[in-house]
Amino acid sequence: MLQLLRRARQKVLANNRYSKYFLYALGEILLIVIGILIAVRINTANENRKIDGIRDSYYQQLLVELDQDSALLLTQIDVLNNSITSYNTYIDRFKTPNLEVGQAVLALSQVDRRVRNRKVVFNTNSISTLEFTGEIKYIPNEIRDRLVSLKRLQEFTATVDNENDNMYLDGLHKAMQLGFSPIVYRLGNQPKLAAGLNLESKWVEILLIMEASLALRNTTEVERIDRYKNILADISELKQLIIAARSKLSSSKG
Repeated sequence: MLQLLRRARQKVLANNRYSKYFLYALGEILLIVIGILIAVRINTANENRKIDGIRDSYYQQLLVELDQDSALLLTQIDVLNNSITSYNTYIDRFKTPNLEVGQAVLALSQVDRRVRNRKVVFNTNSISTLEFTGEIKYIPNEIRDRLVSLKRLQEFTATVDNENDNMYLDGLHKAMQLGFSPIVYRLGNQPKLAAGLNLESKWVEILLIMEASLALRNTTEVERIDRYKNILADISELKQLIIAARSKLSSSKG
């Protein structure tokens, strides 16, 4: 088309028909502008498709990570409930009249004192990558705000859980240094060893330390379950938003 216009322009100029030359020049300009607009539109469409691909890739990763976090939290809630039940069983022992200190210490020994497998390590790879690369700008505001809020809640939860576990472990360690360990069970047939260790003289201190440690742990475990349930609710809502956003992307492609 431009070539035809150029030929026409040359013919007009050769015939000194300048008034028509301006019309042909205007036509060339319009064609150039239209070509630029089409190129910009194609480039914009390609860029939008690229961004949509990035969004969908992150959406897929986020959904996988959120499902993993949900499963982990549900498992941890079961672990915490079992621990709380174990503690309550110990508390019920005090309904027995006239317990001796040694009996209370032995009852303490039956409480679930483990800390392993209680820590939740959340999956924050995708949100961290989004923030680090700056590609979080491609995520719609509502989902972006929910992701940032969830990450902050997860970080706060991990910090609080770690602090509470450390305080409990510190008390447990002190009690074990005083003799609160599996050796208590092995002393039944070892009267000489028992006399040498003289653990009975430390039972009151052991009982008080473990009572404080377990009471703290029980309180924090109840709070931990509430926080985990709140996170599960946030994850559920966030997943619904992401699924809806993916559906919208699929519709736009179609």
